[in-house]
Amino acid sequence: MLLRHSMKMRLSRMNKQSYKKSADLRQQLLDVAEQLFSEKGYYGTSIRDITEKVGTRLASVNYHFESKEKLFLEVIRRRVQPLSQARLAKLHALEINPKKPRETVYGLVTSFAGPMVDFCNNGGPGWRNYCVLIAQVAAQRTWSKEFIGEEYDPVAKTFIAALAETFPGLDDFRLHCCFQFLLGTMLYMVCDNQRIDILSDGKYTSNDIERMSHPFYDYATGGILATASEFSMTCSP
Repeated sequence: MLLRHSMKMRLSRMNKQSYKKSADLRQQLLDVAEQLFSEKGYYGTSIRDITEKVGTRLASVNYHFESKEKLFLEVIRRRVQPLSQARLAKLHALEINPKKPRETVYGLVTSFAGPMVDFCNNGGPGWRNYCVLIAQVAAQRTWSKEFIGEEYDPVAKTFIAALAETFPGLDDFRLHCCFQFLLGTMLYMVCDNQRIDILSDGKYTSNDIERMSHPFYDYATGGILATASEFSMTCSP
């Protein structure tokens, strides 16, 4: 009886160790894939690139993710939930007041973009890689249609509805443009493409997302207010 119990305990410990080792390897594959995809793009990164950097076999990717594409999607998917939860928490705490459009729009802008800025600044290097990667993904029609819509549309539509509540009667096309331009500008801000480094002759850096976020919030707020204004210089088609 004692021998049988001892063997069961040993097997249990071995199973736990094996599970932890497998989980750790899966996490390493995700982290390294995220880094390489952000640096070299999806098509410029091979499974071999990932496994060699991790120090494991090619079969590990197939075992944990089945394919390179599913690994890529999981790299992005794991960031969606905490980001969406943080955005919705800020949005639900915000008072939507059509009589105070500037304050409301500023609140909407910071509720949507603020969590990404916070994660980029405080979430470790993985979040920086994600920001670069998601900007690449958003610029590609295939990934945008097949994946981004499924994962991000519910939150996006919630923010569009909040804009509609802020500007009752505003043309639906302009409402969607407001969100589209907010999203595009935010992704350009966090993608760390070093453009501002070059234009400023090194005085400023695109890596300083925290510093750039403050003028971005003002810029996005002003742009949405102008787009939504009845005195806009242009008319919707």
